[in-house]
Amino acid sequence: MLGRKTEGTSGEKSRKTFIWIRRGVILLVIATLIAGGPYAYGKLNRIRIRLVGDYKAKQIVAAATEMPRPDPTSETGSLSPILGTVNRLLQDAPFTDVQGKAGTLREYRGQIVVISMTSIGCPVSKKAMPALARMGTEKKNDRVQLLIVNPDPGVKAEELQQHAAQFPGWRYVSDPEGKLTSALSARTTTETFVIDESQTLRYRGALDDRFDVGSVKQSAEFHDFLGEAITAVVEQRKHFPQVTPAPGCTLTSDAPAQPASDVTWHNQIARFIQVNCLECHRPGEAAPFALETYEQVFARKAMIETVLEDKTMPPWFADAAYGHWRNARLVSEPDRLMFTAWIKAGCPKGDPIDEPTPLRWPTGWTISAPDVELTMTPQQIPAEGFIPWRIVPVDYEIKEDLWVSEAEIKPSSPEVVHHAMLFVEYAKDDPRGANQTHGEKGQGGGSEGYWLSYFPGRKCMILPEGRGKLLPKGGKISIQMHYNPNGTAVEDRTVVGLKFLPGPPKQAVISGGVVKGDFVIPPNSKSEFIYSKRFAEDVRLIGIMPHMHSRGAAAAAYLQHADGRIETLVDVPKYDFDWQISYEFDEPMLVAKGSRIVIKHAYDNTPENPDNPDPTQEVRHGNATSDEMMINFFEWEPAGPEPEKVNRNRPFE
Repeated sequence: MLGRKTEGTSGEKSRKTFIWIRRGVILLVIATLIAGGPYAYGKLNRIRIRLVGDYKAKQIVAAATEMPRPDPTSETGSLSPILGTVNRLLQDAPFTDVQGKAGTLREYRGQIVVISMTSIGCPVSKKAMPALARMGTEKKNDRVQLLIVNPDPGVKAEELQQHAAQFPGWRYVSDPEGKLTSALSARTTTETFVIDESQTLRYRGALDDRFDVGSVKQSAEFHDFLGEAITAVVEQRKHFPQVTPAPGCTLTSDAPAQPASDVTWHNQIARFIQVNCLECHRPGEAAPFALETYEQVFARKAMIETVLEDKTMPPWFADAAYGHWRNARLVSEPDRLMFTAWIKAGCPKGDPIDEPTPLRWPTGWTISAPDVELTMTPQQIPAEGFIPWRIVPVDYEIKEDLWVSEAEIKPSSPEVVHHAMLFVEYAKDDPRGANQTHGEKGQGGGSEGYWLSYFPGRKCMILPEGRGKLLPKGGKISIQMHYNPNGTAVEDRTVVGLKFLPGPPKQAVISGGVVKGDFVIPPNSKSEFIYSKRFAEDVRLIGIMPHMHSRGAAAAAYLQHADGRIETLVDVPKYDFDWQISYEFDEPMLVAKGSRIVIKHAYDNTPENPDNPDPTQEVRHGNATSDEMMINFFEWEPAGPEPEKVNRNRPFE
C-alpha cells in the first residue's frame, strides 16, 4: 500500500509538533496584522488553514497506512471467490417442481432463465415476496422464464403449494436435497441468478438494495440490480455489477468444481475472453489486435497468459483490497488458473453446442442517439515521433443552460488516441465558475473545467435517471487530445455526442479537480507529496481519477469522515500513465461536511523509471508531458441545493 509507515511517531511528539505550529502561526498573524492590516490577515488565514491541513493530512495518512489491509478474497471482497462463478457455463442439474413435473436446467437452452432462491421461514425472503410476485407478471414471456427454488427440507406438500401460490408466473421448485442449489452455488435464501440462452451465468446477487437482514430501505429510490441484469442479458450486452451481496438466511451449498481437463474453448474460455477482452479487442476499437475467434486467441495464448499473470490486462491498477467499483476489471484467481490449465491441456476446442451467446457491441454511438454532434477540426497524426498534447477548441455556442444526461467522446482513429478529456470553461461573469482559471494554457477553466474523459475501455457517460451534468450558458468547450503514433499516419476527427434533458434534473452531477501545484521533484530522486482539502458541504462522491504524467509512480486517496473514521478510498500502488482510469464507486458515497480528503502521490525521477524523459531535470507542475501534475479529478453530487443553483466551485473550504 502506498505510504506504508517505516518508523513510528509517538502521540506525545505529534501533540508537541502541533502546539509549536499553532504558536508560530499566532505570532506570524500578530506581526502581519501590525504591518499589513486586514488584507494581510486574510492571506495569513489561508496560510494557517494550509499548514494545519498539511499537518492533519500527514496524521490521516499515517493512521490509514497502519490499518490492516482488508482481504480482497473474502466473501465481501472485490476478488471474492464467487466472482469466479459468473460468466461460466453452468453444469446441468435435475429438479422437480411442486406440480410433480421433472425438469433440468438444460431444457431451458435457448431461453433466458431468472432464478430466485426463497424460504418459507426466512424473514428476508418474506420481505422480497411482493417484489418477486410483481416480477412474475411483468418479466415472464416466451424468451424469459422464471424459477423459484426453495431448498427448505421437510416441508409438507400442502405448505409448499400454498407458498407457491404467492409467486404467480414463477415455476416453483422444491430442492430439499440441494441439487439445484449446489449447481448454482447459492449463498443465501434471497440470491437471484440470470442465465442466458447458452446457459451462461451472467448475474448473481440481490434482487435490489431495499432488503437487508433486520431492515427494509425506506426510500422510493432503489437500485434494481436484477431488473438491470435481465435487461442487459435480453439486449446481449455487458453490464455491471455482475455480482452483488444478497442479504438473507445463509445456505450451505458446495458446487462440484469443474475438472481442469474438462475446460474447453466453447464451454468456458470463449466466455472468459468475451467479458474480459472483447470490449477493446475487436475491429474498430483501440486494441492493436482482435481476440474474437479461437484461432486469434490460440495465436496469442502465451501473451494472454503473461499479462494475466502480471495483471497488466485487463487494465485495472487499483488495489482490490479497497473499495467496490462499478467499472472494476478484475480477474479472479479461479479464472486465471482456468485459462492456464486450458493452455497446459493443449487448448481443446470442445463441443460447439456449448459456445456462448454472442454479446452485442455498439457499432455507432454507445449512448442513445445524440441531440447534438460536435466535430473537432481534423488532426493529422504522423506515423512516428512524440506528439505534445493538443488543445482543440470546439465551435459550439451554449445559448442557455443545458443539462446533459448522456455524452460520448468518439475518435475516428481510436488506435492512436491515448486519452481525451473534455473541458468546459464558464463565462467570466458567471459566479458559478469562480474557481476556474480562465484562459489557463492547457485547457479552458483549468482543472476545475474537467467535464468528461475518454480512454480505451471508457467511452461515454450515461447518467442514472433523474441526474444531469451542466453545460453553462456562455461557456466554452475544448478537448485535450493525447495521441500515440502507431506506425501509420492517420487523420483523426473526434466527435462529441450530447443527449440533453428537457430541463433541470432532480440531481446535478459535477466534475472537478483537487490540484497541488507547488511541488518540486529534484533530479535523480524519488519523491512523495501530500495534499488535503476539507469538505464545506455534504456531497456524494461518484468517482475519482488520479492524474500524473510519466514520472508518476503511485497514488492514493484517503478520507477522514466528520466523525473521525479514516478509510482508504483508492490505492494505486503502480500508476501507469498509459491508462487514465476513473474509479467509479458502485454506489455514491455520502461524505459529510467537515470530512477531509487527503491525496498522496509518489514520483520516480530516476533512471530506474523507463518512462522518465530526463532524470537529470528538476520537475515542477506543468501541462507538458515532460512536466508533472498532481491532480485528482472527482465526480460528485451536491447533497443540498437545487440543480439550477449549483455552484461549480469545489465543495471544499
